Amino acid sequence: MMASAHLVAAFVIFAFFSEIPRTSAQSNVNDYFDQMEADVKELARKLGEIFSSPCGNDPSCPNGCSQSMCQQLANNLPISYINASASDLYNCTKAKFPASNVCPSIQVTRSNSSVTYFSYGGQDQPSDVESSSICRTQLLDETFQNVSSKVNYYLDYYVGLIDGTRRAYPGREEQQDSCLLYDSRIRPWYSGAITYPNHLVILVDIGHSMTDPLKTAPSGLDTKLHAAQNFSLALLSTAYKDNYINVVSFGGAQNDSYTRSLQVGFNYDNPSIHKELATLNLKILNFTNQTSVLNTDVTAFVTGLNTTLRAFSDSTLPNAQLYNLSKNIVLFTDGSFASQDILNDPSVVAAIAELQANNVNLFVYSDELSVGLQSLTAEMNGSYTVWASNDNPLHEMRSYFGYLAASHRNLFNDTPFWIDNYRDAYNISDIITVSMPAFDQDKFVGVAAIDVPFPQLPRDDMNNLGQRRTTRDNTLESASSSTRASSVPPIFDDYNCGTSGSMCQGPPQESFNKEAFQDRKCRNLCADQEDNKVKEIVIGTVVGAIFAAAVFGTGAFLCMRRRKKEARERGSSGTTNVDARITGVQEEAKKPPSETWGDPL
Repeated sequence: MMASAHLVAAFVIFAFFSEIPRTSAQSNVNDYFDQMEADVKELARKLGEIFSSPCGNDPSCPNGCSQSMCQQLANNLPISYINASASDLYNCTKAKFPASNVCPSIQVTRSNSSVTYFSYGGQDQPSDVESSSICRTQLLDETFQNVSSKVNYYLDYYVGLIDGTRRAYPGREEQQDSCLLYDSRIRPWYSGAITYPNHLVILVDIGHSMTDPLKTAPSGLDTKLHAAQNFSLALLSTAYKDNYINVVSFGGAQNDSYTRSLQVGFNYDNPSIHKELATLNLKILNFTNQTSVLNTDVTAFVTGLNTTLRAFSDSTLPNAQLYNLSKNIVLFTDGSFASQDILNDPSVVAAIAELQANNVNLFVYSDELSVGLQSLTAEMNGSYTVWASNDNPLHEMRSYFGYLAASHRNLFNDTPFWIDNYRDAYNISDIITVSMPAFDQDKFVGVAAIDVPFPQLPRDDMNNLGQRRTTRDNTLESASSSTRASSVPPIFDDYNCGTSGSMCQGPPQESFNKEAFQDRKCRNLCADQEDNKVKEIVIGTVVGAIFAAAVFGTGAFLCMRRRKKEARERGSSGTTNVDARITGVQEEAKKPPSETWGDPL
């Protein structure tokens, strides 16, 4: 067994080097970048194509879903265990890590992709719209396999949908907590591909009527204001580097004092965390303590609009002059202040004229149908949405994100977006991701992405990635009005099409067995697998480093070890492999969700 393992290792490394063209290193790097951009564009094109069929013509799923939620990979699939680094392999083998510090490895299959979706409230089954996305995106498997066959090294390919569904290739097992909590839409590869450059002001009505029960909430247990807070916090989580963002309230017990918009930073270690926006988070949470005993009137609304105008025109914003920012207002209100003749109010007309002069876009979200608010939104050629549910706020706000994505596409000429390098989930190497928004004609459906690990690539090459994007200097072309959803009549949720009941047509999925689940991060269980059908490959350096080393001719090595000694040491205490895995990741499961090493938190 060990001899055959070394033969496999030797073959893999030989194939690795034999495929690298013998040209200059810089030429190879550029060719590689070109290939990644072509591949991500192909993924995005295919993603848009499979969503082009209308409701009722869903391609169904002849073979069922590749994975139901976090379900264990089928036993008959070829499995590879890919360990992240030689030093960690040594330390794990010598049992130098405490039980809570699990050695990094992932369990993957190239036979098919795998799927996760974001669970709101811990629900076990996906919603109808998520089910439709899960089934449709199975059609990506052929494209995944085609693009991955062009390279002889490990990369992660994946797509994130507007409803929060994610499909990844190679297929891999996910920790259940990761599966239920992971949301593509707050990841930098997703938000960066659609929201740059942007100045967003979240405008929230906190008048008395907003404390009324939410019509769409079960049993009236939630209020309109709670929903507005939930939507606002979700919006903050999608902020991307160098965007500007602010939160303004109106209709409260006191007028909201002006504060300057904040510039979004970039967290190298955890790009989904925005500590610089903590004051805005706190402000949103405090809205429930600032409501008025009176309903919002027109005067309060105009005051709120004027405050947003001040934010957009603030010349003291740091570095704002470097960007030609798109200006957007996302308004949460029930429209209680908007009478049918609101456009006859001179103060409202003046505020609208000022907003239009500054090219400000308006996106209104409410659980109420207000004729007056509808006419005001139409006057600004804005978007008015009556949300259907408070369960998936980012999906309910798809008119806003669709507009951003279309504007991004116009600005950057369909050029793939290279994310700034950041630290991977296992804290081993830098990772760079190339991503591309996907459209069904003018309808934004999601983002395609490919992870590119370059731990040994010269910093200059990493920094120059941004120069590969062709931009139009000093010209920010907003998406045409046709790319925004029509504001007359108001947008209602029309996305609940596709499958219902069982997640996908086809053979019923086996119930999820948590005890038998093989954690993709658990090297202990994976590496001790005794099944001869399983192909076990342990790569003795960071996978991305192997490629970089091959490109630059510095060489690499491949090593393979069995962990029987460690298994025997654990066995003396009577602990099974599954028990050891559960013990080893209990604390990890309580931490923020993580993905494969190629797509970090």
